[in-house]
Amino acid sequence: MRRLFVIILLLSLPVFMGQGRFGLVLGDPTGIDYYLPQGEKSAIDVQAGFSYYWIGYWRLSAGYARDVTEFDLGSDLPKITVYGKGALAGELGIFSGYEWMKAGVEARIGCKFIYNNKYEIFMESGPCIWFIPGPYPDWGGVLGIRLYK
Repeated sequence: MRRLFVIILLLSLPVFMGQGRFGLVLGDPTGIDYYLPQGEKSAIDVQAGFSYYWIGYWRLSAGYARDVTEFDLGSDLPKITVYGKGALAGELGIFSGYEWMKAGVEARIGCKFIYNNKYEIFMESGPCIWFIPGPYPDWGGVLGIRLYK
């Protein structure tokens, strides 16, 4: 229990320093999102939670996101950013009668709406190729919100 607390504390440090962002996601996975910017246009993005489509699976996705283009429509409207993300994905079938483990890669395209640098609403979707237990294609996506400090 102490190790879990230390890990959560270490992951939270960039958030308290004004760099990282925590959020909630609904989709595949349904759970939490941790976003750590790496410069102006790139970030490390980690999502963890239960799989929406594959019932009984706990899913972890960790990847690198890169902003492609931005649209600033004025001060009263949100800034819109289109981005791409490549990630490694894994699922554990905790409560599932199917395979107990899946691992693969995914590529997603997303769009985020940034409101006054306080929070952002984002959506992303794209294909996933599972290599373990055997190669087969899949599709996933999330809708989420991230809070800025």
